[in-house]
Amino acid sequence: MFATACQSGDPEYTEDHTHFERIVEAVKALQSAYETRDLKAFQALQSTSADLDQLTRDMEKDFATYATISLTLTIERISTQENQATVNVRWEGMWQRESDATPIQDRGHGVLVWSGRAVVLLEHVEGNLPFGRANR
Repeated sequence: MFATACQSGDPEYTEDHTHFERIVEAVKALQSAYETRDLKAFQALQSTSADLDQLTRDMEKDFATYATISLTLTIERISTQENQATVNVRWEGMWQRESDATPIQDRGHGVLVWSGRAVVLLEHVEGNLPFGRANR
């Protein structure tokens, strides 16, 4: 007779799996905060030790410049080490001013560095990210 484990019907996830889910949710929350032009929601995602002042200023300028922002962040790779996660993302975005008939479209790749396990917070950004479109 063979016994099988986990017959309760509910899957048992490892702590790493739960951590990855939190990271994915944090990336989705970042995308949503940018699209909805919610600076407070973005700031709630930041680590208190992070130096993201320039990123915040870039977002503020985007929010003041564009009436509509559409963004898709696609996770290409997540690597973790200790309490830090490096997330490589591909993005596509569209920005439209109130008076412009033709929106600006762009795409690129960047890196989001998150810290924490129980609560995942943005620590650092690198590469060609969509934030700061108004400065380009």
